[in-house]
Amino acid sequence: MRDTRKSPNAAVQLRLGPIFRPLEDWRRRQPKIPPRSDAIRELLKRALEAEQRRRTRPMDEAPNPA
Repeated sequence: MRDTRKSPNAAVQLRLGPIFRPLEDWRRRQPKIPPRSDAIRELLKRALEAEQRRRTRPMDEAPNPA
């Protein structure tokens, strides 16, 4: 397998399927409509950061199950 850390600008093609409409809605709610590729990068970055925060949160800060 190739080391992807050496190619940070790797091109990726994907089919958005059912997330196309929510993506377009999110883009249009921004002050300046970003290109679709930028929107995907931004949302992916946010999701990864949120996951990292969730994984590193101390146990005493974990939400109580409802």
